[in-house]
Amino acid sequence: MDYMRGDAERHLHFLFDRYEAGYVELRALREGMRPDRSSIELAALFGGIDIVHAQIEQWMSQGRDIYLGVLPRDVSHIASGKVGEEFVSQVGVLWIDADRKIPGSSLDALASCDLVVESGNGWHGYITAPTIFSATTKDQRRKVKTAIRKWQDRILPGTDNVSDLTRILRLAGTLNFKDRANPKRVRIVESDPKPRPAVIRQGRPSSVAPPPGWTQEEEATYRRIHRMDPLLSHAGRFREASEPWPDQSALEDRYSWVIRILQRMMARGDSKESILDFAAAEGISKAEIQSARLSMEESDANL
Repeated sequence: MDYMRGDAERHLHFLFDRYEAGYVELRALREGMRPDRSSIELAALFGGIDIVHAQIEQWMSQGRDIYLGVLPRDVSHIASGKVGEEFVSQVGVLWIDADRKIPGSSLDALASCDLVVESGNGWHGYITAPTIFSATTKDQRRKVKTAIRKWQDRILPGTDNVSDLTRILRLAGTLNFKDRANPKRVRIVESDPKPRPAVIRQGRPSSVAPPPGWTQEEEATYRRIHRMDPLLSHAGRFREASEPWPDQSALEDRYSWVIRILQRMMARGDSKESILDFAAAEGISKAEIQSARLSMEESDANL
């Protein structure tokens, strides 16, 4: 089973889009192997997410289970190399771990959640907090953890207490290797996020200004799908398939822009599932995907 980049990115964006600064902690675990960990600054995460994908895919090829911290870590976490709660100062989501063994546990029980990830053994539910709560003191951390636990009990009594602010949960798009003979996909099964303010970070891939009327949602989509790195063509040559920020033509002719993104996903080797998911979201048929692929291959042949 392939790594589902789309699910991983949706999960990461849901958890961390609200924060202006911080670090995402990723962990790769497998019994008998030394745990591996990576901390990525938020600006770097969304500005160069291909590198993160490559690291995750490498871990998965080793049969490792991939987890992420549900809350951003402070910069002091990097300097100390530690993972204690004193290195978490912002809480923008609440979460619950609904294991299948718990009486009453089901997808329906998490209907009020904004995002639900099927973990392989149950579900992880998330909601957006009404504001980003501060957790810089012991008293603030105690109050926030109490509020999270009370919310968990309201959703489904009897769940494990996972209200600790250093909590790690499985990353969507990866695999649950608990049963090595039958790994299970970790995937997003529900996503109904409430409106919330977007954060536009510094360090855009290009200095070219977005076109007039370009919304924050469109900018986030562009940053997620249309990345700025060279690609290896079918002819074995490097080419720059990314373009600067779309000009007015992207708004006047969205179809052509979407086709360019699809061709770029094909050239960079994205999974068939990711390509089909993106195409379906944009209303592109399988015949149009095939036509885009043939057009790209003809272009490569003329290089």
